[in-house]
Amino acid sequence: SVRMLDDSRDPTPLLKEIRDDKVSTIIIDANASISHLILRKASELGMTSAFYKYILTTMDFPILHLDGIVEDTSNILGFSMFNTSHPFYPEFVRSLNMSWRENCEASTYPGPALSAALMFDAVHVVVSAVRELNRSQEIGVKPLACTSANIWPHGTSLMNYLRMVEYDGLTGRVEFNSKGQRTNYTLRILEKSRQGHREIGVWYSNRTLAMNAT
Repeated sequence: SVRMLDDSRDPTPLLKEIRDDKVSTIIIDANASISHLILRKASELGMTSAFYKYILTTMDFPILHLDGIVEDTSNILGFSMFNTSHPFYPEFVRSLNMSWRENCEASTYPGPALSAALMFDAVHVVVSAVRELNRSQEIGVKPLACTSANIWPHGTSLMNYLRMVEYDGLTGRVEFNSKGQRTNYTLRILEKSRQGHREIGVWYSNRTLAMNAT
């Protein structure tokens, strides 16, 4: 069954219902902060034992700190698109960490958010497409008003070149199908533990699943 938090954002009543119904597998479809709140309340209710399995949909799962929540027998799974073997990944994390500290954040840097990596990859994809477009034809640049009916004449060509880009980025393989949708990407399946998290499998966008742990 599907349950939704009310405006109070207090998951306690829902968790008690789930506990009373003896539901063991729980999918949490929420952002990182709400997911953390739900798991913290679940821990207070004794619902992080081996009986329960949590699957989180937030793509910021790798930076979700569950200190004091995760037990040795806890089953908390999530996903990550990060390509941590990318040559620029260490510098990417270092630069974000420096920016975090420069903004006088008192708390410890939690790690890179997926949105930052997606933006990094998006810029590289657009730059690659513009370069290819510029090689094929002379690009004219002129100011256009949002309220004007005039359009940039190279927009359709740029979209076509964007679809042809193939790039190995911080979020893994970046390719697009004819509809402009991302394809041929992978999701690493992670399991939380007291020591952080470990990879237990990989899901491929062609619906292939490869598990290296159970």
